[in-house]
Order: sequence, then structure tokens, then C-alpha cells
Amino acid sequence: MMRVEKASVSRPRCSYHVYLSYRGKEISVNFINILHTALTDVGIQTFKRHSEARKGKIVGSELQKAVKESRISIIVFTEDYGYSRRCLDELVNILERKQSAGHMILPVFYRVDPSHIRKQRESYAKAFHNYEEQIMAKKVERRNEHIAKIKIWRSSLTEVANMAGIVLEDGDELKFIQEIVEDIWGKLSRKVLSFAPYPVGIYSHVKAINFWLQDSSTNSRTLMIYGEPGIGKTTIAKALFNLHCDRFQCSRFLGDIREIAKESCGLINLQKNLLSDLLKEDKIDLNDIDRGASTIKECLVHKKFLLVLDDVDDLNQLKGLLDSRDWIPPGSKVIITTTNEHLLNPLDACVMYETKRMNNHEALKLFSLHTFGQDHPVKEYMKHSKQIVKHCRGLPLALQVLASSLRGGSIDMWEGAIQKLERYSECHNHKVLELSYEALPDDHDKNVFLDISCFFVGKDKDYIIKVLDECGFHATAEIQNLIDRYLLTVTPDNKLMMHQLLQEMGKEVICRESPIEPGKRSRIWHHKDALSILHEETATESIEGLVLKMRGSDESKPDRHESISKRPYFNDSQSISTLTLKKNSSKRLRVGCLSWGQGNSVSARSQTVQNEAGMNANAFSKMQELRYLELENVQLSGTFEGFPKKLRWIRWYGRFQSTSFPNGFPHENLVVLEMNNSNLHQTWEGAKSLRSLKILDLGHSHSLMKTPNFSGMPNLERLILEDCINLVKVHESIGRLHKLLVLNLKGCESLKKLPRKVWEIKSLQELTLCGCSKLELSRIMRNGKFLQALTRDVTNRDQFSSKAEKPICSDSLSAKSVYSIFWSWMPLWPKSAGSMSDIFQITLQSLDISHSNLTDTLIPYDLSVLSSLKHLSLRGNPISTLPESLKSLTMLQSLQLADCTRLQWIPKLPLSLQILNASNCSSLNKVTNLPNFMRSLDLHLENCEKLVEVQGVFKLDPVGDIDDILNMSCLDNLEVRAVDVELCNYLSSTKSKGPLQGLYEFGIHNIYIPGGKVPTEFSNISTGSSIDFTVPPLPNAKIQGLKICVTYAECLEECFSERHFIKVSNKTKGIKWIYGPTIFGIAGPGNPLLWFSHWKFGNQLERGDQVVVSLSMGCLVKEFGVYLVCSEQSEEEEDTSI
Repeated sequence: MMRVEKASVSRPRCSYHVYLSYRGKEISVNFINILHTALTDVGIQTFKRHSEARKGKIVGSELQKAVKESRISIIVFTEDYGYSRRCLDELVNILERKQSAGHMILPVFYRVDPSHIRKQRESYAKAFHNYEEQIMAKKVERRNEHIAKIKIWRSSLTEVANMAGIVLEDGDELKFIQEIVEDIWGKLSRKVLSFAPYPVGIYSHVKAINFWLQDSSTNSRTLMIYGEPGIGKTTIAKALFNLHCDRFQCSRFLGDIREIAKESCGLINLQKNLLSDLLKEDKIDLNDIDRGASTIKECLVHKKFLLVLDDVDDLNQLKGLLDSRDWIPPGSKVIITTTNEHLLNPLDACVMYETKRMNNHEALKLFSLHTFGQDHPVKEYMKHSKQIVKHCRGLPLALQVLASSLRGGSIDMWEGAIQKLERYSECHNHKVLELSYEALPDDHDKNVFLDISCFFVGKDKDYIIKVLDECGFHATAEIQNLIDRYLLTVTPDNKLMMHQLLQEMGKEVICRESPIEPGKRSRIWHHKDALSILHEETATESIEGLVLKMRGSDESKPDRHESISKRPYFNDSQSISTLTLKKNSSKRLRVGCLSWGQGNSVSARSQTVQNEAGMNANAFSKMQELRYLELENVQLSGTFEGFPKKLRWIRWYGRFQSTSFPNGFPHENLVVLEMNNSNLHQTWEGAKSLRSLKILDLGHSHSLMKTPNFSGMPNLERLILEDCINLVKVHESIGRLHKLLVLNLKGCESLKKLPRKVWEIKSLQELTLCGCSKLELSRIMRNGKFLQALTRDVTNRDQFSSKAEKPICSDSLSAKSVYSIFWSWMPLWPKSAGSMSDIFQITLQSLDISHSNLTDTLIPYDLSVLSSLKHLSLRGNPISTLPESLKSLTMLQSLQLADCTRLQWIPKLPLSLQILNASNCSSLNKVTNLPNFMRSLDLHLENCEKLVEVQGVFKLDPVGDIDDILNMSCLDNLEVRAVDVELCNYLSSTKSKGPLQGLYEFGIHNIYIPGGKVPTEFSNISTGSSIDFTVPPLPNAKIQGLKICVTYAECLEECFSERHFIKVSNKTKGIKWIYGPTIFGIAGPGNPLLWFSHWKFGNQLERGDQVVVSLSMGCLVKEFGVYLVCSEQSEEEEDTSI
């Protein structure tokens, strides 16, 4: 899959970002109130004790719960803090939370010396002296208990006072509060997506945008952050995302869109990125942009979502991802970052935010943090730092990159850099950035930087290291050096990324090698330069890498160095108004309009593209130093005898018309050979020596009928034959590939059999047989010779538990002879045999046999042999059940069962599971368990319309005997008409209509019945949204729970866009229950429903407890009542209404 930074996080949601711990009303009225307001203003949800107390009495257990439901605690130490036992107990609780759950702490020392707290001096010494005196007055038997408690208080104060905190002695309290808010904001904003280590200046941008992001009522659901490259747009977007992602049902961050879109099928890959994350599927079958946009809409239209589209430079990219924005549901937000202010036309409402450069103070602070590790320069470098910052002109990227290259340098080195900057004072940003390139320690680092900037941005890091190492580099070390200097980054999915400005700088370095004659440059990436060199045959030995993409790829997009405008037509009217956020602010929000329509384009080319038909392979004969060659839709004629022999990487996508590789085609030194969409029928006759080859990709070559002989490829690690629809033969020498990690045969629909030696590849980790519908697995199972090949070298035949059962053959079993898939023969394994995991060492980690016509009879009963398996995909197979041994796959993380339309039951799943996708399993009615449910499990059960039970979660039963259910609901006198009720299942996103059904989940019984009045048994009935009551005295009775009845009319929103909750809070005990049913009854127009809910509490309610029952529902509530359920004394006393 392509890269995407994802927002899906496994941590549980927190009710608060920050918990404020402090002592005293005096400080609350002033400092704490202002701090609380400042935090809330930037979207940081903050728990403040006195604010919550206004809503009702707060007890200690509720404060503990608030700490537990917060990410960070701010502990405000004052002179009198030590006199509060409550504060000291709370401090201990916070530290326990830090140790058990990674809770963060920020100590704030408000006009108190941290050393007084650390060593308990001054007021803290007096407070503890008082405690110790009080202990002496207590009974002897309790003294030790109190002494131990004081010891814990002392050690807790010492521990927190030793943490990095913020100290206010004298000075401006408002600036001090600002410092606290920025520190907290910085801690919070790194929780999901990583970004700038020092987010200087970002906080003010976030504060400016925050109100729009929190306002769900606005019709402007799209924000465009625009500004020049390197100014921090992505950092702002990531900070906003991190701060607000857990407020939405679905949050996704799609990064590097401009770079991904440059690649072949770029828009489709972007769609696959997003859909893969939304659907939790590793592989998405998608070939049509319109269908992709439609599918994205279907996934999001019923959700409140946050979507960030980073680095967009073309309207087609937006259209491919969102189509139009008229379907975006209320409360959802889309944030776009772009360098093009005119990307969106002013026709429809949106918000536009312009990002400005840093001021001098912010710039010096950022530079100092990267150079000296502190927020100001070292004294000796103060003057030089200010000069360098001046030349960077407030551009964050330039400050960061230059700082990293100057860090640790001498004064002489700095002065030399300043002299160069003086010469570049009127030049482009690229010249400033070039100083960091020049500061690289050796030519290897520089060459790796240039190679990546021209050819390898967006490519897999490990993939590129293989290629560069074979070119004489030590790529791991050199890439790390570039990362350390902020010249290169690596995404979470291991892709190499480089900022647009740094890429352009590297390309300018190449252009200066020969400003007039491109053929004398070392690297060629411009379409027109490459075309000219090949047509006119002006190449020289200087060329080390060349890229040429013809029509059907991306050649119509001009490069910035071609000095051709690529912006769409924009009518510079005055229809966009500017909203100034605050007086004299340099940041502006602009309310304008957004349209997805493409304007009239300026001509994208300055010359007509020449016809590629005349290109001759001989044009490459002078490029004998060529290492990298990438061609798309390029057709070469002539002989390949003079083709460069030093090639390490060939990527030829489409238009390779030969049916086999011609004589002279270079292969001796190849590390990577990618020939996608070729016309190859076969590669070559016999065995060829390709000893350096590690990656062979012949995917989508629809005419390919047989693979090459693999005998001369001992180091091959990845073999990709995806979508080779006419492939009928895989050469038997594949069994000799002892370093093969990945074998992808997806979509090889003509392939009927595999060589038996495939199963002897010890190293294989990923096997994909998805779509191999003709593969004769059953025939392989019955192949005695194949089984015999698996039964060698066992020296201990006593491994078979029953001596009466003999081994399959007289030869012995090899403990290391099976390494990939046992699907074909495990059903025949004798049940008396010992554990397969004891006999075989399995290394397979990923197995995809989707859409392979796999039936129940072909699934083995014992899966424990695949003990290393992490990813299993059985999508689209006609299976009705799965073996119970599935639970033995203790490393399994992802199970894909989507579109198994006959699947009826899912057995117990292993606790390691993180992703379960059983969407569109239309026959599925029961799931045995859901490990990590409501914690880290990414669950997809969409369109499982027959699902009635998830064991341990919910069960839906038809109500055959109405009287039984009515007894349960204490509604014996209610007449229920025989009317079908429509139900909405949130877990499966389906609706169903039928006879009355009872829902049981989490110990709560529910039923939905037609009716518009709460029964008279509920004597205390509310027409509002809450009922408060005190549990009455009930002599000789024990309270067991509550019964709640709600009558409601049709919902205000579509049923899937709004959940419905009942909240029960025992204020006295500090206990709260919140319940939202998995299945909810849909009330039709004029046909209200009664929702009966029976809660069993045990002994959680007692006489005198203050209880509040409240509703949070997206439909019109007419009335509701509450009933206490008591232990049975007599039939008359069984229930007591409130």
C-alpha cells in the first residue's frame, strides 16, 4: 500500500485533556480561573474542581475518576498546598496513574521555590510538623498507618518536584499562563501524529483556527490552510489533528498527496490509502477513480469525521477523494493544506487561512532550540545566530535545516556560512538551503541526497537501501545522516520523504552541472530533457539516472524548473472577504467559497511532445554509467547490445512490446527489475545469471504464460506476479530460492498448480494466492509424492502419540521442511499425531488466499502449525464456518473475512487480534468473542444483516412468548399489538423489520414496543431529559437494579448518524453508568415506540443514595420513568416506583 499517516488510535478515549490539581479558593478565583479559560480557548478540555462542583457535589471517587479520564495533570503548587490532605492524597493518586498508564504530569510552582517542596522546607515543613503532632495524639494502633501515609506524601512531593516544571516567582501572570498552555498543547499534540520536535509559533495558528474546528453549527465544513513551501502548514494541520481527532467518530490524516499523485495511478493509490484505513483491509481492489470516490463517500457519509488532506496541488486530487462536498455531514470537518492560494474557486462557502512567516523572536527561538538545545543562543554565538536568522527570513524549514548543519560547528565555520548567506541575500530560498547540502561530510552523503531527491522520494526505505548498497554506498548510515540533518524523513510505513523545497534545491544542484546541455548532467528527470536526449542522442557518460514518463503517465504535469505555470485559471475578483481574528494580527481567516470544478487551464506545455515511436535503444549506448532507469509508456526499437551494463534498477511500466527480453538486455548487475504491464509472454529461455537480483516484479503482464528459470537468482527476496492472468506455469526452480520472503500470485486466475517445492521455501513470510480460482488445492492435498516430500528426516518417530498409528510413509519427517502453507495437505494429517507446532518450524507471517473458491472441506482442523501468522485473509471464499483452532494463532493481528457470504459462525478468536473485518458476510449470525472489543479492536461487521449474537457483548432473541418479556418489564397490563418493529443495528450498520425481539447486552435487557405512553406503574414520570431521586428506605428489601421506560417519536437525524444513551449516576458513591444499545428501535412518523430497559446493579444502590437518570437521545423524547427493582419479599413488594 501507499503511505498514509493514520489517525486511528488504540488508546481509549479520555473525557478530559487536562486535570487541574490545586489548593485554595483564593488562587482559584484568580490564577486558576484564567488558566482554565486559556486552556479551554484552544480546545483543551480541562477538569476544574470548582467548575464541576457547581453542577453538583463532587466526592473523592469522582475526582479519582476525572484523573483517570485525563491525559495530563497540571499540579499547581502554592505555599499552602502542603496543608491539604486532599491535595496530598490526590498527588499520590496522580503518580500512581503515571506509573500504571503513562499519565503525564506538569508541575507548576506558583510563587513557591521548588526546593521547598522537594525537601519539605518552609511552609511544607510546618505542614508536616502539624501532621506528625496530630499522629501522636491518635491511638497507638493507628499510628503506624498514618506514619506510612506521611512517608508516601513526602516521597511523592519529592518525586514531582524533581520533574521538569514551570516556575513563577515574580512577573506577568498572563505570560506565565501562556507558557503553561503552550507546554500542555505541545505535550498533547504529539500523541497521535509525530511532527516538529519544537513546534515554535504553531500554537498561535492553532488557537486562531480552533473555534472553527469546534463549531459544529457552521456551514463552512472545509478549511484551506495555504502559504509558501516550508512555512509550517503540515505542522499546523498535524497539531490540529492531534488535538481534536478523538472528538470525531472517524479521524484520518492523508499526507504527501502531491507526491503520491505524481506516481503511476496516483489518484487511485490515494483512494486505496484512505479506503484501506477506513475499511481496515490491507489490499483494496480498485481500478476506477469514480468508483473510488463513491466508495469513500459511502464510508463517511453517515459519520462525524475529521479528514486532513495534506499538500494538495491539484483539483483532481480533491475530486478523487471527496468528489464534491455537498454530502459532508453536519459536524464533520475537512482541512486542506496547499501552496496554491487559488486552488479553490470562490463559489461555495469555505474558510481560508493564510500562514505567515515567523517573526524574529520566534525564528531565533526555533533556531536556538535546534542548534543549542535551548530557547536562546549561547552568548558567544548570539551575534552570529541573529545574522543567520535574518537571512532565513522567518522560514521554519530553512531555520531547522541550517541549524542542524551548524550545530557543534566552530565560530570560523559559522562565519563562513554567514559570508555565503550574504552573497545569497537576494537569491531564492534554495540557495539558503543549499548550505546544508554543502555541509554534508562526504560525497557519498551528497550523492545519496541527490539520488533520493531526483528518483526515490516516496519509495520504500528498505527497497532503496538494497539498490544503493549495490551501487557502492553504505545507504543505512547515509540515510540516517540525512534524517539527522532534517534533509529527509521516513513515514510510519517506511517511505522516504523529502520536503518540496529540498527536492527543488537538489535538482538545482544537478542543473548547474551543465546549465545548457542536459546530456552532460548526472541525473535526468525533466520530461522534455529526457525526451530531447533520447531523440537527439546527445547523452554522455555523465548520466547516472534517467526518468522518462510518456503519455498516460504524468508527463503532462510540468516541473517547476520548466518555468511553466501549472495553476488553474482564477478570476481575481473581490468576492472573498477577510475576517481579521484580532487587531493587528498577521494571521487572517478568510471566508470564501469552494468549488470542485476545474477552471480553464493555462497551457501546460511550451512545446509539443515529440512522438515517442522514433526512440531507439541505441540512444542509451553512451550512458555506460547509468545506474537507475525508469520508463513509463516508452517504446524502444532497435538492438539492446549497447545498453548500459551497470544498471542496478530498471522500472519499465507499460509499452515493453517484446514478448521476451531481447539479446543484450542488461541483467548481470540488476538489483531491482520491475516490468509492470509488459507484453512479455516469457522472460528468457533457460537460466540467466542474475545473482544480484533481489526484487522481480512482472505484475499485470497479462500475456505472461510462464515464469523464468530461477536457478540463477539465489538472492531473490520478492517475487511479484500479481494479475498475470494467463500465467499457467511457475518454474520448479522456485524451490531453490532460499532467501525468498514474499511470493505474490494474486489474481493469477489461469494458474492450476504450483511446484511442490514451493512448500520447501524456508524463508517465506508472505504468500498471496488471492484470486487464484483455478488453483487445484484439493489435488495437491491428495498428492502422495507431495506428502512424501514433507516427510523426511524425523529421527524420533515417537512424536506420534499413538503407536498404533504409523507415520504417513516410512521416510521420516523433517522438522524444517514446511515453511509457508499447509492448506493443501493438513486435512489428511492423522489426528493422533502430535502437535504440528512441535514438528514444524513455521515462519509464514502473512497469508492471503482470498477469492480462491476455498470451501469448508479444504480448511484444516489444526491451524496451530501456522504459529507465526500475523495476517490471514480468506475474503470472498464460499466457507460457512472456521476451525476452532483459529484461537491457537496467538500472534494473529488481522483476520479478513469480508464477502464470505456463506459464513454463519466465527469461533473463538485469539487475544492478539487487532483487526477483524467480516463486512458483507450476509449469512453471519454469531460471533463467539471479540477480543479487545471497545479497546483496540478495529471491528468491521457492516452489512451482516443476520447477526444476532456476539457472545459476551449482545444477543438478540425473537420474543416467542410475549408474557415472559412483559413480566420482565413489569408491564403485565400493557396490550401489545402484533406490529412489526424496525430495528437499527449500529454494529452491522443494517436495518431489519420483524416481530418483537429482546436485546440482552452487558447485563441489560431491552425491548422496543409500539406505544406512546409510559405505563402507570411508573408513578414518577418526567417529560424532560432527567430524573433525580433519593433511594427511599426499603425495610428488609435489597435493591437489585432499575427499570427504565422511554417513549419517543421519530429521530431528528438518519438513524446511523446519532447514538442514544441512558446515563445513571450514583452521586453519593461517585459511580456512573453510561449505556448506548447496540440495537435501537426506529420510530416512524406518527408511530412512537416504548423503550424498556432493565438494569441489574447488584448492591450498587442503597438507602439515601442520590441518583440521577438522564437521557442523551437524537430523537424527540415524550416522557420517561424509572423503577427500582428490589429483592423479592412478596409479589406486592417486588418493585418500587420512584
